[in-house]
Amino acid sequence: MKKETIFKTKIILPQEEMAMLLNVSRSQWSMHKIGYRGLPAKSREKFGFILKIANELPLDSVHRKATVERQEQEQLEKLEAQLKDVAIKQFRLEKKCNEVEEKYQAALRTIDFVHLALSKKEFVGFEYEALTRIESKAIETLNRYSLYEQTQLKIKLEVLELEHKLLKRAIVNK
Repeated sequence: MKKETIFKTKIILPQEEMAMLLNVSRSQWSMHKIGYRGLPAKSREKFGFILKIANELPLDSVHRKATVERQEQEQLEKLEAQLKDVAIKQFRLEKKCNEVEEKYQAALRTIDFVHLALSKKEFVGFEYEALTRIESKAIETLNRYSLYEQTQLKIKLEVLELEHKLLKRAIVNK
């Protein structure tokens, strides 16, 4: 069912407020809209006046221009602040990506070191246990900073880079 409008252009004027303007109850206004009840004479006059004003609305008023200009300025300020936040997040995430990559590579080198040291057969007893413990911790590090985790960070970084480009474009287009 299509909603019927009383104005040529859309205006946000809920039933309760319209009823207040016409000095009738909301239910009385609602029943008038669907054709079950008429309005008192004074309310009909006010209603005619309201329709006349609504039909005379200018396309470009001074008040509208000022409101739009104020909102555009607010939008620009918010976009610039968001751009700054994204740049900071990018910087931090790039740093984290590099740290994760370094820890991953260090863990791989540590495992290689342990295997090479154990192949020399010069470590026995206590040293062997220490080397296996070192290897175990390196494997934990390898799992913590896995290739999957690195890929997730890179995806987040790409999303931030895209957001950065889109924000820049939005600011330039303002």
